[in-house]
Amino acid sequence: MKRWVITSMLALIGGWLGFMTSFPLGPLLGSLLMIAIVQIKTNKLPPLPKKAKRIIQMLLGGSIGLTFSQETFSILSTVWLPALLLPLLQISGALLLALFLKKVLKFDTLTAVCSSAPAGMTEMIVLAEKYPVSVPTVVTLHLFRLMLIVSVMPFLIYYLFIR
Repeated sequence: MKRWVITSMLALIGGWLGFMTSFPLGPLLGSLLMIAIVQIKTNKLPPLPKKAKRIIQMLLGGSIGLTFSQETFSILSTVWLPALLLPLLQISGALLLALFLKKVLKFDTLTAVCSSAPAGMTEMIVLAEKYPVSVPTVVTLHLFRLMLIVSVMPFLIYYLFIR
């Protein structure tokens, strides 16, 4: 139990540092990087128990659920076509990328699919843990995807639409 408290404290410190940077997703990336750095340097942090992971997922789900309102569903009639096209295009692109990872970079099929899926890192890691998938590969590719999106998108939005 004591070791999980240390992990939690490190995550909170990293999250706070990330928050202080005002970087988009700073708290998430800060805690992730803090834990990753300590784990790489010491390799002594214990994995969280499955119950703790499930509780964290429930809290994240609840937090996301709080963003929904009547307005969310009232605009559905005006956005139904993009709401259908976006995931279909994302899935198609992810499958093409998975095919590239498999054929060109010689990834196994499940790792390629989990690594390229247009889902959240948390969800893909949970899936990867349940199947014979290279979890470190999935984590690394999703981390770089997330960091690239968070660092590049503000500039693209600014230079393409605001400037």
